[in-house]
Amino acid sequence: MKPVISVIVPCYNMSEYLPDCLKSLERQTIGIEKLQIILVDDASTDEGKTWRLITEFESRYPDSCVAVHLKENRRQGGAMNAGLQYAEGEYIAFAASDDWVDDDMYRTLYEYAKRRGCDIVDCRMQWEFPDGDACSADSGTACSETRNAGGADAQEETLITFEKSIMEGGAHWITRFCIAEESSMATKLYRRELIIDNGLSFPEKLRYEDNFLGDIILLYVKSFCHISRYLYHYRQHGESTMHKRNQRYHFDRLQIELMKLAKYHELGIAERFHWQIERDFLNMYYCNTLRIIWGLFDEPPYEIYLEMVKTVRKLFPDYKENPYLQMENIQTVMLGLIEKDLGREQFLAAGRMIIEYINAGTEAEA
Repeated sequence: MKPVISVIVPCYNMSEYLPDCLKSLERQTIGIEKLQIILVDDASTDEGKTWRLITEFESRYPDSCVAVHLKENRRQGGAMNAGLQYAEGEYIAFAASDDWVDDDMYRTLYEYAKRRGCDIVDCRMQWEFPDGDACSADSGTACSETRNAGGADAQEETLITFEKSIMEGGAHWITRFCIAEESSMATKLYRRELIIDNGLSFPEKLRYEDNFLGDIILLYVKSFCHISRYLYHYRQHGESTMHKRNQRYHFDRLQIELMKLAKYHELGIAERFHWQIERDFLNMYYCNTLRIIWGLFDEPPYEIYLEMVKTVRKLFPDYKENPYLQMENIQTVMLGLIEKDLGREQFLAAGRMIIEYINAGTEAEA
C-alpha cells in the first residue's frame, strides 16, 4: 500500500533523543502502515549508535521505514534532500530527530489537508524544557494554558486561499501564510507535488537551511490551512543548533538569505515584490542576525556586523523608503545603526542595551 505521508527525519549523533522521536512516530493514530518513515543517518560519528537505532526501527517496521546512511556529512539540508529521493507519500513532512510529535499529529493534518484540499497544513509548536516545563514559543504561555488550545472556545482553523500562486501571478506575498510565530517546516504537511514537481531542494552543508526552502515553497502555494493546536514538540537543550553559543555556523544564515535573494531574481519576481523582499531581507539577514550576534556570543564578532552593514547598504541603499517596514521599538534602533559608522566599543554598547531591552520585555510578558 502506498503511504499517504512520507516523514523525513535527518539524524546526526542523536542516540540520546532519537528513541523519543521514534516512539512518537510509532504511536501515530493514522496508523504506521500509512506512513513512510525515512530515517537518514547523516554520517554520524557516535560509533554506530544512531545507525543501530535506525536499523532496529527498520527491522520492526520493514514496510514503513526506509533507513538511509550517508557516507559524507551533508548537514540537515543534505540529509533531507537524500530523504526526498525516497519519498513516495501523497504528502511530505519533516521532523527533527531530537523532537517528538503528538500521537494525533499526522492524522489531524492529513484529514484537514484532504477536507480542504490544501497545499500545506500547519499546526503549532510547543517548546519542551529539560525540567519538564513547556510553553508556547510565540507568547511564552505556560504549557497548562496552551496544551488544549484550539478547543471548543478557540478558533481551530485558519484557511487562506488564492486563485493563483505567486509563481502563477498572484499578488499576495509569502508572509500572508505566516499565521503563528512558532511554526516551522517541521509543523507542516506539504503536498508532495509542491516540492518534487517544482524541483525544489534544501541548501546543503549549511545551517538554517529551512529558512531558504520554507519560503521558496510558499511561492507555489494557493491554499494554506493553519490548525491552532500544539501538535509538535520542540526539545530545548544545550546542543540544539539554534541555541548553541559561540558557533560560527550561525552566520550560515547570512549566506542563506543571499541565496534566497538570488532565487527570487532567478524566478523573475524580485522586481514585482521589491519592497516585501527588502523588508524580509532586512529582518532575517540583518535584525535577527544582530540578535544572535549579541545574544549567543560571549565576544560578539564586530567584523560580521561590518559585513552585514556593507551588504545592506549595497543591496538596499533606499531601504528607508520601504512602505512595509514596521519601524517599531527595537527594530527602529537596529535599522538605525545601518547609517552609523560604529566603532567596536559603540557596537558592543549598543548590543548590551538592546539585549537588555529584549530580556526586560520577555520577563514582562512572562
